[in-house]
Amino acid sequence: MTAIGYAGLHVDLADAVATRETLSSHVVASYLGGRGIGAFFLGPCAEYAPGSPETPLVFATGPLCGTGIPGAGSVSVISRSPLTGTLFDGEAVGAFPVQLRRAGYLYLRITGVSKRPVRLIIEDDSATLAPDTWRPGQGDPGREWRGGVASIGASALSRCRYASVMFGGDRSPGRGGMGNIMAGKGLYRILVRGTGEVPVSDLGELSLARDEILRTMEASPALSGPYGIARYGTATLLDLLSGRRMLPTRNFRRTFFDGYRSLSATAVDRKYGITGCDCGQEGGTPKDCPLLCRKTSRDGTPLPEADALAHFGALNGNADLDSAVRANAFCVQAGMDPVSAAATIACYAEITGRDIPPGEMPALLRKIAERRGEGDLLAEGSARTAEFLGNPDLSMSVKKMELPALDPRGAYGVALGYATSTRGACQMRSASFVHEVLRRPVATDRFSFEGKGRVVKISEDLVAALDSLSVCRLSALGSSLEGYARAFRAVTGLPKEAGDLLRDGERICLSERLFNCRAGFTREDDDLPARFFSESGTSGESIEVPPLDRGEFESALSRYYVNRGCDGAGTPVPEKLAELGIGEKTP
Repeated sequence: MTAIGYAGLHVDLADAVATRETLSSHVVASYLGGRGIGAFFLGPCAEYAPGSPETPLVFATGPLCGTGIPGAGSVSVISRSPLTGTLFDGEAVGAFPVQLRRAGYLYLRITGVSKRPVRLIIEDDSATLAPDTWRPGQGDPGREWRGGVASIGASALSRCRYASVMFGGDRSPGRGGMGNIMAGKGLYRILVRGTGEVPVSDLGELSLARDEILRTMEASPALSGPYGIARYGTATLLDLLSGRRMLPTRNFRRTFFDGYRSLSATAVDRKYGITGCDCGQEGGTPKDCPLLCRKTSRDGTPLPEADALAHFGALNGNADLDSAVRANAFCVQAGMDPVSAAATIACYAEITGRDIPPGEMPALLRKIAERRGEGDLLAEGSARTAEFLGNPDLSMSVKKMELPALDPRGAYGVALGYATSTRGACQMRSASFVHEVLRRPVATDRFSFEGKGRVVKISEDLVAALDSLSVCRLSALGSSLEGYARAFRAVTGLPKEAGDLLRDGERICLSERLFNCRAGFTREDDDLPARFFSESGTSGESIEVPPLDRGEFESALSRYYVNRGCDGAGTPVPEKLAELGIGEKTP
């Protein structure tokens, strides 16, 4: 067993060469890992199109991965998205990130395009490329491999714009089309196995940090309470969203769905028997993370997360739980983002004036995965579908990425966070819903833009730091950055406090925004669909859900830019870039 550090592996697919490389201590200290490393490597690539040979595909984990810290076992997949055109990252869990760290690597940087389908095999210090005859649908992508596996799905082969990279065959970072990028490079599988030990500077302090994080997670009602995420998964949020009148219904025309009870977490549990699974890490147990938030049925069928459940349900006017579960399971099998798939179908249904009956949904999803018939258009996503059909305003998306299952009219910080998110519409990018909907740690008025520019900016910095440390965002709902800062010091020996990690998150967020600006994105892209400014949501029981006020939104956006260190057009100002050590070009 050998100790391992912060090296990476550069894989040039065009020349079929894999080379070990090492990041400078400055880069590791400034960008941490995970999403931050992706922002560092993609920074100079804004002029290249998604999927071009020059645009890298990066798999990066963080310094806490493989150390036993609860929730710290994710990998970020980063490139320029074929769906949005933005710098994009998605996070996933499983055996892959831990095995990558044990093999001695913090990240993989993949460039070039292979002339034929290949697989990358990593075993500790050995890294080889070989022709790959495996194809999605031809059995388990890992087969007899005892380690971590990343692979493409069937929808990636057809180049669906929202095809995912699959980890272990059934987990993915979901959004943004990173599977499309991987397939376009001719890389069909990555098999990784490591036997090294992840280096830890202070094992005693690491144990104390771990205990502190576990205690705070177990004390959180949202995570560990009787109706918490540990018990029901994120599907438990549907009742809350329905009660707040912010459950997107029929392509966001309404914010309340009469049939929501048939989709609730308790309904899922009665019918399927919700069973918690670990993140897929080798040796993972409830002791490592008490959430077990990945939920399956009693027979092992993957159960949908809140966004997929809501979108295959309420967003499409569907109260049939079985059909929503089957639709999600098909997307998992095909390696296709269920949120974008369901939202694109809802958009298509409104434009064409016909609902998709539950019984027809699986066949339509298969057409999308295979790009057959009408599925060829729907595989482009809702923005391109709506534009092609002459109704661009009916795509409920930001920067061409479909909105998740929180209606922005019901929480104004969520509305602002959707608009400012560098990767496109995402409620977890700023996680301001924690303040507005979950009411922790400090509750804020969800129907006010007052102070939201600052709240969203700080929340974005926090999430960027967590993503770069390889910490699951759900785990962080019940913990604090102080606990993870303590763990970071124990692992790396670097004297960082929570405020230092927030500063690193700020650097990462501004680097991502700088990329987007260089790629042609402007203030006009930091906006919401017109529907949310002109149409009310569904009111009920003393709750009114009015449309957003355009003037107040624009003022909040301007205040956000000031807090973020940008000019009125949303472009980072040179003084702020210099202050964070970013400069004219990404270092």
